[in-house]
Amino acid sequence: MQPMQTGKVAVVTGADSGIGKATALALVADGWQVVLAGRRAQPLDEVRQLAQERHQAADRVLALPIDVTDAAAVQQLFARTVAHFSRVDLVQQRRPWQPGRLLPGLVGHRLAGRGQHQPQGHVLLPAASLSRNA
Repeated sequence: MQPMQTGKVAVVTGADSGIGKATALALVADGWQVVLAGRRAQPLDEVRQLAQERHQAADRVLALPIDVTDAAAVQQLFARTVAHFSRVDLVQQRRPWQPGRLLPGLVGHRLAGRGQHQPQGHVLLPAASLSRNA
């Protein structure tokens, strides 16, 4: 049985192995459209094929080899993602967010919730999307 599609789009870095791969497959299983980003094209394609086999998700998974330390490549990643899926809702960065260690082109925001139902933690947003929504 296929999961209900959420219409939400996630970009997952390091999706060619380990935690990034597991995260990407879990998001696909939950109905997300997922962009698999990583340095190695062949493992990314294998993850894309695995998502197709497990979740019939050929139209919901896009594999894009990328060096995330290259700011121009990151901008191209987001441009291709928006061209393909029309939006970006979530960016999962392989490494924990730390000031000064963000993917180029992303802006980190600290959520300082004080009440029981106010979110806390960090969120990463494409900087370009902030200027369009400002």
